[in-house]
Amino acid sequence: MREIVIVPTEELAYPSDRCCACEVAPDMLQDVPRVSGRKDRVMIACLSLDVPLIVDPAAFYKAERIHILKDDTEDSPIYEEFYDETIKQLREKLPNIRIVDHELDTSDYRKVLRELLTIVRVDEDDFTDIYVNISSGTPEYSAAAMLLCMQYSVLTAFTVKPKEKALNEADIRRHFYRDGKPVGAVLTTEEPVKVVTFDPEKQDMELITAMAVIGEFSLEKSYVTYEDIIDGLAEKGIWRYMPKPGRKKTEDLQKKRMYFRRNFIAPMVEKGWLTEDPFVKKRFKVTDKGQAVIDVYHGLNERN
Repeated sequence: MREIVIVPTEELAYPSDRCCACEVAPDMLQDVPRVSGRKDRVMIACLSLDVPLIVDPAAFYKAERIHILKDDTEDSPIYEEFYDETIKQLREKLPNIRIVDHELDTSDYRKVLRELLTIVRVDEDDFTDIYVNISSGTPEYSAAAMLLCMQYSVLTAFTVKPKEKALNEADIRRHFYRDGKPVGAVLTTEEPVKVVTFDPEKQDMELITAMAVIGEFSLEKSYVTYEDIIDGLAEKGIWRYMPKPGRKKTEDLQKKRMYFRRNFIAPMVEKGWLTEDPFVKKRFKVTDKGQAVIDVYHGLNERN
């Protein structure tokens, strides 16, 4: 991870090799048309090999629209057969349902959370009930979906308990045992990937935008001035400071810098998104948590 030094313009004449970057995540927001009129019932689920876990609750809630997250890394024809059967049963039980597919790596927590955010931001309004199926799909989906339900009061999370299972004891021993020992459906694994957790409250989108602005400048230069970033924030419409009439220019400049540090840099450090070098002032590093917040949340507001 690169670093950045934020300095007053007058200090820019003294170069250094210290610098920082935030990678700006691409905008993944999909344009999903809405149905106007009475309150809609929307369900969100993740495709799995358990068809009833998606179909039965959709029928129970009488969903008019369902968003299905589908793994784009799985190319097995069996996976497609389960998808086709899920769609077939949904249309049989709910002939007028509109099905919206979202193809992505459903084992990537950050990608799943971002995709869920795009869905909610499109469908969230006073005329929609959104039900989130926590029991369907991958563990990464379930974790991301539960976090989202904690952040958005308009979402209703629900679980589905199996009533009858397809495999009996003999089937389990035949399919999930190797050399007489219980193994399960997974034989080997890749290395663990640390999941960066977020606070349950909604994220400050202006703060995330400010981090992205810093990142954009850092791709072009090792040093960036307060004024560069402030101008960038103004272009994004998130700079609120207004100078008082009659104040000297130098005094006002200091006030602007203090406002920037107090309202942007300090909260980033407090949230753990940035760390400041304890030995070198104005030298900052973007933490894994800060980068994860940008990857997941940046750009979601731009097309609301």
